Amino acid sequence: MCEGYCRNLPNGHGVHPYRSVFNGGARIDDLEFTLLPLLDGFDFEIWGFSKKNINPREFSQQQRDELYTIQNGKCRKTGKLLKDYPQSEWRADHIIAYTYGGPTEVYNGQLILNEVNRNKSAGCDIDDVKYVCGLVGYKKTQSLLDILNADNRTTALKPEEIRMVANMLFDNK
Repeated sequence: MCEGYCRNLPNGHGVHPYRSVFNGGARIDDLEFTLLPLLDGFDFEIWGFSKKNINPREFSQQQRDELYTIQNGKCRKTGKLLKDYPQSEWRADHIIAYTYGGPTEVYNGQLILNEVNRNKSAGCDIDDVKYVCGLVGYKKTQSLLDILNADNRTTALKPEEIRMVANMLFDNK
């Protein structure tokens, strides 16, 4: 039975206060189904909510501004001036991909052109590892590079190597 969450009818069946998307009654997934379309297009920042709390994969405007200052307004991979491109043609990107455990923090972010981002996908290379090690102040950078055989490497890191790097760099953050 509904245990007080709905009104009971004389025939013993409950009536839920919310229309159900599924046949099982008003449940959390029903409420989310109802709520999510309402939130689509809602400007959270105007109402004083941090957008960072909504999508943990997105860099906030403040973080993007910090990255712009750190990188002197240049694409981290190509060195091209970002001001020469419309803002729709460049983005804040995770250096160590979010899917591999990279946090959405300035020390794991970079501003890059969309064309670079498309070619990069979720991958990273030894230069990315060195850069992030410097930003987070990782003390064992050389031993990490030795594990990755950085001196003799010409290819991007494999997914299991990226996960290992993320664990070593960010587990203690």
